[in-house]
Amino acid sequence: MPKLGHSDFDLKLGNGVYLRGSVEGVPIAFTADTGSSRTIIAHSVYSQIPECKRPVLKGSAPLMGAGGSPISDWGTARLNLCLGNVELQCDAVIAEIEDQALLGYDVLVGSEHGPADLLLSKGVVILGGVEIPCFKKAVESRYRKVTVAEDVTVPAKSEDLVDVFVGRRKSDDDDSRAEYLIEATDGFKDRCHLMMGATLVDINKAVTCKVRVLNPQAADVALKQDAEIACAERIDRVVSVLTEKENEGEESLARVRRVQLRSPQSSPADVMFLKASEADIPVHLTGLYTRSTLGKTDAE
Repeated sequence: MPKLGHSDFDLKLGNGVYLRGSVEGVPIAFTADTGSSRTIIAHSVYSQIPECKRPVLKGSAPLMGAGGSPISDWGTARLNLCLGNVELQCDAVIAEIEDQALLGYDVLVGSEHGPADLLLSKGVVILGGVEIPCFKKAVESRYRKVTVAEDVTVPAKSEDLVDVFVGRRKSDDDDSRAEYLIEATDGFKDRCHLMMGATLVDINKAVTCKVRVLNPQAADVALKQDAEIACAERIDRVVSVLTEKENEGEESLARVRRVQLRSPQSSPADVMFLKASEADIPVHLTGLYTRSTLGKTDAE
């Protein structure tokens, strides 16, 4: 098998450990993923296999992503894999994934070659006594994890100021403009049914940052310490800031504010409706109007 160079893998790889290899002769980068029970091949890679060598897909294998969301699969197929100088066959799942291939538990632990040893310090994976070169890649993301600083309860039908930690790196201390936009994650909104306003913060101004969380429900919602509720994205340039702080005219600023969803001075029964005159009713609706208002009061 010809040696594959870095140019053969001109990919936008994320964080992970990768092995160079091929599937039915198609060169790809395998992502070592011990958290996956099955080896998964991207459908885009499967489509590159010549038709004469492309196996027919059979059955289906329900898959769940890291966040619990289902992954769309096309079926399973018996494929010839090549990892460095090691060749093996595997019943792989063909699915819609971002990676080219996920090398799962079935190959790394349960294959005919026995359990694999990942020696990241040496940059090799030993499978069946053969050393397979691997490489790791760490991409610095623009996004930071935002977690709750301490246990807090958001009262029912209230807006609360919640202290949060924004993930930090060593380089942040030397960053003169560490401005991030905090927004709630979909998982937080679906799990807690709370709303959060987007907040611009400077993570170097204080140990914690404050975000506004709205609870429109009739029951209190508890947020536990270290619970991930949002993500923070670095903002390269802020054009202007409307105001630096709250209205100075306020005599007191409470941490929790009660939210009035409906005016207490009005109710559906108090709403006055104007009676339409027959002159305002289109001709083709006159009969319907007459029948629907017969014997009813103006409010009805």
